[in-house]
Parts: sequence; structure tokens; C-alpha cells
Amino acid sequence: MLVPQHKCPMSIGTKLPSCGPRLRFNAIVRAGIVINGRFLTQRTTGVQRYAREMVHALDELDIPDVALELICPPGAERLPGLRHIRQSFSGVGGGQAWEQLQLPWLAAGRPLLCLCNLAPLVGRNRAVVIHDAAVFDVPAGYSPLFRAWYRFAQRALVASRAQIITVSQFSRGRLAKALNVQPEQIEVVGESADHVARIEPDLSLAERLGLRGRQFILAIGSLHPNKNIATLEAAMKDPRLATLQLVVVGGQSPSVFRAGTQGGCASNVHYTGYATDEQLVGLLQSATLFVFPSRYEGFGLPPLEAMRLGCPVLVSTAASIPEVCGRDAAAYFDPEDAMQLASAIADLVSNDAERARLIAAGHRRVEQMKWPVQAQILLNLVRDRFPALVPHRPNSA
Repeated sequence: MLVPQHKCPMSIGTKLPSCGPRLRFNAIVRAGIVINGRFLTQRTTGVQRYAREMVHALDELDIPDVALELICPPGAERLPGLRHIRQSFSGVGGGQAWEQLQLPWLAAGRPLLCLCNLAPLVGRNRAVVIHDAAVFDVPAGYSPLFRAWYRFAQRALVASRAQIITVSQFSRGRLAKALNVQPEQIEVVGESADHVARIEPDLSLAERLGLRGRQFILAIGSLHPNKNIATLEAAMKDPRLATLQLVVVGGQSPSVFRAGTQGGCASNVHYTGYATDEQLVGLLQSATLFVFPSRYEGFGLPPLEAMRLGCPVLVSTAASIPEVCGRDAAAYFDPEDAMQLASAIADLVSNDAERARLIAAGHRRVEQMKWPVQAQILLNLVRDRFPALVPHRPNSA
């Protein structure tokens, strides 16, 4: 299918002097950048969280010479609080058909920024954030159809010269290998946990589970095998943790992930399913310890969110997690060793001084990562990649 190519729409403010023998124009051209808003039709997991917070951070930058438009399918959620980014709803239907067939036409030649792993395979001036190489590195965790589509689409984006961006040095290396490109061809823009400070805590879930005033451990993750909840379940069967409760927040999408199992989990393990942001903040502020046993993460945002809210963090040594959490701001364990994990939990729960040290180090760590800083880096990358569309002042005639 051929996609019509249009000139970039621009808002032009032109100052016309009074007529005279020499007519001068002093125009400021506002370059347009389109943001793919399909994520606002999806459940908010880590990738959609990144998109939401990046859009808010770009909005806060208020770059006067760049007009940003968030184009969404009909029926998408309206993103609250936007002051400078225009949100529009265009096209027919939604899903992959909207993204692949309609969005390139709606972008009308403007740079198109896609924040959630996929972008239209046709068109020009596309930048896409691919968060990890999991469909290549850990294929067993995905349904065959999902895996085949993502592999094909991401390779096609590279072949069609889309700008590829990712969220960590770990993901850069893994994507470079999977997509057969040099690491230098992939840019890195990180994440932040600033957003949790804006969320009012809701303690209703903790109260419903009978956890108010009690020691408990919190974990966040679906039953995707990469999240490794089974190892945490096994650790909780250790007699040293018999009086300690574990709360696991998260869900499972059978259309994407292969079936996991909760069979045989310890009696002190509670699955909540999905929780609201407010409930999750309430749990993080109340938990004795946050545990993140994941085997594979492109970035791994939940540990930073826990640090931001003053919850000590125990994380696995896998993938990008040490890169994100830093050497001193988290305690570490081998994600394949349930006994080591049980010992680490027992030690931290009984050591008030070490938990206090982790809390202080965690605060210092998250202060190094801010959404507006990451948004500015992302905007600069898009501008640098498409220099013909960088805002400019035309020469006077």
C-alpha cells in the first residue's frame, strides 16, 4: 500500500512590516512532531507507563518552536493534564490496523514518535522506542503469533531506516544482536520514577488483605515466566519466612503470554491481580521490603518506584536490573536460587539498619533520574535525526 506523502503541517507566525520598497519576513516555523497515542487504548503496564510519563514530561518542557500532537484512535482515553501537547482522535477503528494503515497518513510527513515497541512499517520520519529484545531472547514466554509479528515488525523497522531507541545499555546490546545492527545505531533514553510522587496512596487493598501494621513483602509482576514469581513463591516456603506475608500485584494476558502456574504456592502468598496506581502506592509505602525477582527486563521500573517511595529494594542480578538500580541502592540475589533469596529476605526483614541504609541510597539513586531530563534527551534525538524539520528562522529576504 502506498501511503500519501504530505508536506509537514506547520504553524507559522509571520510578522509583516508596513509596505515599502523592501519587504522583509521574519517568520518562526513551528516544526510538528506526532506522537503515536495507541497506548491509550491499552492496559497500563510498564511500556504504557513509560509512554504516559514521557508524554507528560514532553508537555512540561513546552518547547515553543515545536508543536507536538498526540494522535489517538477513536475511543482512546483522554490523557489528563496536558497543557501544550494537542491530543486528537482520528481515523476509524483501532489496534494494529489503525497503527499500520491510518497513522502514517494522519502524521502527514511529520516525524512520528512511537513509544511502545512498534511503529508503522511504511512511511518516513519514524522513531520508535523498543524496550527490550525479549521476543528474541526469551521466546518461550510469548504466544507464537505475538512472537512472530513482533520479530518481523521490528526487523522491518530497521530495514526501512526507522530511528531505533531503547531504554538501557543492556537492551541496546541485545537489540543490536537480534536486529543485526551496530549498537551505535541504537540510541538510549532512560526512565524515571518521579510520577509516583503525584499519586495519592490508597490503603484499602492493604486493609482488605489484613496487612495494616504487619510486616509484608511486596512484588509486582505478571505470571510471565520472565518475571520469575515461581522462585519467590518457593522462597516463601522457607520456615524462616513462615510468619511473613507476600503480596504479588499483577496480572496475565493469555493472548500474549503462555500460561504460568500458581499451583502449590505457599499459604502466606496473596495474589491481588491488577491494582490501581493509588493502591500500589499505598502498598509500596506500607511494605517492609520490595522484591523484584525478574530474569529479564529491558529497564525494570518498579524497583525505582519503590525507591522513590521509601521502600527498601531486593532485586535479582539479571539483565538490566543492576544497571538501573546501581551498586549500593539495592540488595541483590541470584534469580535462580530460591534458598539464597529466602536468606536475603530473612536477613533484611530482621535488619532495621540495613533497610534504612537501602532507603537512603535509593533516594539518592532516583534523584539522578528525572522524566523531564529523559524527555529532553528524546526530543533532541528526534530533532537530530530529522534535521530538515528542525525549527529554524528563514533568512531575511
